[in-house]
Amino acid sequence: MPPETEEQLLSPRRTGRTWADEEFSGREKIGCLRRKLDTTGSLGSDPEDGDLIYFVPWGDIGFHYDAAGIGHSDQVIHLGAYRAALDQLTKPEGDDVTVVLAG
Repeated sequence: MPPETEEQLLSPRRTGRTWADEEFSGREKIGCLRRKLDTTGSLGSDPEDGDLIYFVPWGDIGFHYDAAGIGHSDQVIHLGAYRAALDQLTKPEGDDVTVVLAG
């Protein structure tokens, strides 16, 4: 399958993306996408709590909930922000997470 663009991933035509979340380093929840995103021309970011991000080398999507001390990286693409309470993101891993475009 060819890579998707960020716009395709978050397209309003989609009903959402769902994956099983996984805890990563006590700072974020991550999940694997079926296809990598085409990040051509995308800028890196300096993640903040509340960011929905894409990690280019692994093709993972994730939510930062403790970004303190994480600096700018060309490999972390900012996709948006989440609307979830901190307790929803820090609970045990393995729950399904669905991302939808809010508007």
